[in-house]
Amino acid sequence: MGKSDNSEISSRDNFWKKESKSHYIRKKELTEDDYVRTHYENLPLIESSTYSSLGKERLYTYQENCRLLTLNPMMNLSTMLNSDVRLKYGTGQLDTVESYENNYNQYIKNLLSWAKGLHELNLHLEAISVLKEAIAVGADVSHIYLLLGQVYADTGKIEDMKQLIDYVSQSNFMLKNKIIEGLTTLLTTMNTKN
Repeated sequence: MGKSDNSEISSRDNFWKKESKSHYIRKKELTEDDYVRTHYENLPLIESSTYSSLGKERLYTYQENCRLLTLNPMMNLSTMLNSDVRLKYGTGQLDTVESYENNYNQYIKNLLSWAKGLHELNLHLEAISVLKEAIAVGADVSHIYLLLGQVYADTGKIEDMKQLIDYVSQSNFMLKNKIIEGLTTLLTTMNTKN
């Protein structure tokens, strides 16, 4: 057996020890730092009648869903393994923590859908505000970054695009390289237009 085989066995053993230990952790209290802080006050508030006049009533639903979700606790656990969640919060908190994570995921989903609709209506500043909120609360969904890049491309915001690429390049997103590739392509297209 080589070093890599021993390393793999050791890694697997450590994983299963951690997994086993995580099932016996007592319930731990959640602290203020565990929650996602939203910034709904920075989002555009558009009357339902405006959306109706544009034939986009669904966008009001996304906007309202976001408002309602900000009233509920949210947690972003996307970077944690299940065993890490149990170790940190205890098995007695799993249902609560999962509920808070679901609130967060629904918030991100509604923000993205809302921003897509705003972009389709050429409401670029509004779409940017919504997408920046998703980023501010820690979303790592590639579509958010690529849509924001597209809005920047559509509005000629080259410096904002460069800052977005820098931000993503410093992240640890699973699809980081794909996002950077997409944003860089948009930036190249912007530069050739100018």
